Amino acid sequence: MSKLHTLLIVFLVSSICSAQIIIEKPTYLRFPKDSVLVNTLTTSLDNLFSNLNEDKGLDQFLMQDQIVLTTKTLNVIKGYHKQFKGDSTKIVSHQLSNVYSIASESSKIVINGFLSRPQKSPTLLYSITLIAKEAKEGFKFSIPLKIETENWKIKKIGNITYHYRNDLNVNRANLFNEKNTHIANKFGLKPETLTMYMCNNYQEILQLRGVNYSVNDNGLYRDGYGVVDTTIFSLMHNEDFSHDMLHYYSGKVNKSEDRNWIAEEGLAYLWGNAYYTDAFGEMITQKRLVLALKKHLKQHSNMSLLQLFKEDTKLFNHIASEVSVRSVLAAIIANEVTLQKGSKGILELINAGREDRLRNFLKATNQLIGLNENNFNKKVSRLLLDF
Repeated sequence: MSKLHTLLIVFLVSSICSAQIIIEKPTYLRFPKDSVLVNTLTTSLDNLFSNLNEDKGLDQFLMQDQIVLTTKTLNVIKGYHKQFKGDSTKIVSHQLSNVYSIASESSKIVINGFLSRPQKSPTLLYSITLIAKEAKEGFKFSIPLKIETENWKIKKIGNITYHYRNDLNVNRANLFNEKNTHIANKFGLKPETLTMYMCNNYQEILQLRGVNYSVNDNGLYRDGYGVVDTTIFSLMHNEDFSHDMLHYYSGKVNKSEDRNWIAEEGLAYLWGNAYYTDAFGEMITQKRLVLALKKHLKQHSNMSLLQLFKEDTKLFNHIASEVSVRSVLAAIIANEVTLQKGSKGILELINAGREDRLRNFLKATNQLIGLNENNFNKKVSRLLLDF
């Protein structure tokens, strides 16, 4: 293997052969003929995974480009090892299972992964893919995102740079750019300059991030990913990621332990969308959900809004099964808080408290706009009609 063969893609998966987090190298592997290069690579892999297992720093082993996303991918492995750490009946380890060139300057390395338990068949836990590039002090690693998307189209819409294969809905992209600016300004922040990769589903996102398989993500489909290091992976190929931008900007000004997720989800529905797409791939707006809720209540006049709110009853399966009626009602309430108390009131509502969120939410609404359990049905019915 010539010195030009310094860029590699690495598939990493666990095996049942050892309790250590050092990469095993089976004798059947057809390594490149450059033994010095192979030794440097395998030593670098061992060092990376040793540090990962021992919760030590990884930066020295990672390329600067996409270092945060790479760390997130490696944390998939760390999470599994923490999960089974200290249980002598459950062993997690790694095995290098394939090495081959994919271009004049690149190769792929494959590693498979399992959890081993006494008298049970091994369970595949995860499989990851990394890029490896030779440096002065050994190989450095990164996720394969850049290589996997190098032939994609690129278009900038305002503060958002989109990477996509074929089509881009410019109208939705413009709307997201506007909402990104609007939400940032609401929190007194400068809108972020973002990069979005247009993906068809969550499993495709995992592949771009270098996760070929993760048992905890098995079957997950209708999700996006981000914001991580100003990078977003779209939800079901929709250009609008404004729901989670609300959470992202809120996280910059509000403490995690104070943030009330009933309030935040309501605000995300109000200023962004319901996060999930409908059957036609469109984001679901608060306005559309309010109309659907009004129609439902008209057909079920005896229904208690407080009960719906407390139990988060599923009402919107015809639009998207994941949509929350509690969040729709919280959005209506958050809108009223905004009208009466402005940005200061919204911040108080968001910071009502993470623990015992329902009680703390209603305590905050009582203080801000006089809304409590006793008058909830009456007041929210009026707000719903006026929305």
